[in-house]
Amino acid sequence: MVHIPSTYTYDFWAKTPTEVVELTCLMPNGVDLWDEASKYPLHGILKDAQSYVFSYINSNAEAEELRDETRRLCDIKPFCSVLKVIEREGIKNDRNLDAQIGHIIGKGLHEFAALKNSEVNDFRWKMRVLGDEVAVARQKKSWVEKVQYQYPLRLAPSPAIPKNIECRLKDGNLVLVTKFRNTESKITYTLTIFHSSS
Repeated sequence: MVHIPSTYTYDFWAKTPTEVVELTCLMPNGVDLWDEASKYPLHGILKDAQSYVFSYINSNAEAEELRDETRRLCDIKPFCSVLKVIEREGIKNDRNLDAQIGHIIGKGLHEFAALKNSEVNDFRWKMRVLGDEVAVARQKKSWVEKVQYQYPLRLAPSPAIPKNIECRLKDGNLVLVTKFRNTESKITYTLTIFHSSS
């Protein structure tokens, strides 16, 4: 009998997955595989990597595009652990939003589209308008406000500097070195920290 990898079983993601998952990709993806694709014939007909997006079959048996590549495999639970790289087809915000809503409610939205309920349609319309208003309001914010929204402040429980940071201070100063990816450039900031050593 032919051995079938455990990732191909229908209930693989329902079980507690192991730390190692065999992932099947049906086309070059990411930087490493994109470089690997350059070694094969027909590489010249591929567009740049940003022209492609992951696609997979979700737990509702629907094909879904994965635009957020920071999501974990155990969160998206691709059927048979297969990812397919497909060419982007313009902006599909509505389709992705529908897929996310479908995951939250546990059913595909095509089932709800068949409902002819004015109350449901009114609710959807109001939520859509609210979402658009929030998106427009966020776009109008200054870059500082956008950074504060994206990376909110996390306040320390006390004003005392933690020991692991205090031991790294140089003459009461915190030295912050910012390096830029793919370059040799770096910027060094010296920040004076006012504290009382215990």
